[in-house]
Amino acid sequence: MKINVHSYITESKANGPGKRFVIWFQGCSIRCLGCFNKKTWRFDIGDNYYVKDLVKIFCRYKSKNNLDGVAISGGEPFDQLDGLLDLTQKLKYQKENILCYTGYTYNSLKKSNDSRVTKILDNIDILIDGKFDESQRSDLQWRGSKNQQIYYLNNISKKNCQINIYDTDVEYFFDNHSNIIITGFPKG
Repeated sequence: MKINVHSYITESKANGPGKRFVIWFQGCSIRCLGCFNKKTWRFDIGDNYYVKDLVKIFCRYKSKNNLDGVAISGGEPFDQLDGLLDLTQKLKYQKENILCYTGYTYNSLKKSNDSRVTKILDNIDILIDGKFDESQRSDLQWRGSKNQQIYYLNNISKKNCQINIYDTDVEYFFDNHSNIIITGFPKG
């Protein structure tokens, strides 16, 4: 199974609790006004990675960088259901902590009749939902606007989120293509 990926970084403290490997999916059908990542909107660009290769890259950096898990962002990860399901299954099989950002609401995902969505939600530990709303811009941790909610989908993830929390709002990196990546949530 392949995923169309915008980029990834091997260590971030701004994309969830602890230190996380971050994968940005390429392509977004939601396209929020004021989006911080407009470069991730188009579906016809990006790099296609086999899920197994992306997981191998993560594993190579996990112990080296003492990572606490993976953050999946975008674009919109739920626009690539098959790839997202395969990725979350492979990471969960290895007992990794998975955080996923989505512009969809948790309630709309729970009501989905697509069994892939249900399985993905079962694999995710932390879901941060909701479209970015420029009129509700905030400096809430890990979120860009006040309407976005954090859902701890298992008790272990909530307990683990109370440890290793870094006070990092914005980070600057070079991605896998030597492009500068600005990640995190700049204060309004």
